[in-house]
Amino acid sequence: MPQGSLNYAVARVKSREGRLLTADRLERMVDAPSAEEALRLLAETGYGAQAGGDYEKMAEWELAQAASFVESVTPDERVTDLFLMRGDYQNMKAAYKMRALGVNAPEALTQVSKFPPQLMVDTVAQQNYVVLPEHMQEATAQAELLLSTGVDPRALDLLLDGAWLRWAVQQSRKADAFVREYFTAMTDFANASLVLRAPHMGEDAEFVRGQLTQGGRVPRELWLALYAREAEALGELGKIDRALAVKFDAAQNGGKLWEFEKYRDDTLLDMARDGRSELFTIRPLVGYLLAKEAEARAVRMVMTAKSNRIPRDILRERLRGLYV
Repeated sequence: MPQGSLNYAVARVKSREGRLLTADRLERMVDAPSAEEALRLLAETGYGAQAGGDYEKMAEWELAQAASFVESVTPDERVTDLFLMRGDYQNMKAAYKMRALGVNAPEALTQVSKFPPQLMVDTVAQQNYVVLPEHMQEATAQAELLLSTGVDPRALDLLLDGAWLRWAVQQSRKADAFVREYFTAMTDFANASLVLRAPHMGEDAEFVRGQLTQGGRVPRELWLALYAREAEALGELGKIDRALAVKFDAAQNGGKLWEFEKYRDDTLLDMARDGRSELFTIRPLVGYLLAKEAEARAVRMVMTAKSNRIPRDILRERLRGLYV
């Protein structure tokens, strides 16, 4: 059960950080001549040791252990739930798709969640949401309405991602400076991604307006101006965040969306890493959870690339950073 001592939580995190996957080990996996050798190098670290030799199961086991650990030592569930419940919304998206297709796909579920993943599958299948928190019940009502129109699954993803983020932003206002700043940055990145993706989805300005999330540094009207490619909009964005403006401009004008998403992921992880040495805030605990998610993402990317014989230079340019 959750602990009341911040010092205890930080001490426990420090005892685990030494077992995080390092950049050096990841580089050796990238250089490995085969997927089998890359998996051997991973297994040598003890990663996913209880899950057998399947890298997906290894990653999920590590994520489940991380989520359980965070819940067991957190001195403030109100903060850690903001991060854990992103997984519940992801599992909700997967559950709706399973229901629509009439399939069972447990591999689509994430273990980094507040509620057991199967609970989300069952509530969606039965369309009985009374066990969920109020903010999730509101999201499911919107999702059911959207699905009744035969909507594109991508629109469902946007709706539920936005529902989680709006709730998290609102709740983060009661937390410390790091948590507020993290969700402010995440809001700007989410809105930027929406503006970049909407044209490829065939969505118009009204759709974008309805999906934009408030709470970032960049005003909603500026995002709409960027969507419309108004002449002065990019300059205004640069006044708020020059680095974001440069990356956004590149992605909107022929660049690769994955490059923007890599910049987003690395920036958010950097925010957590900057507080790694703090002793009297919850930041190291949140950082550890984000570190395990980044670790799993890297493991999956490397192993998928190795299994499909993707060249190392392509793999390297797409890999995100690690926490240590």
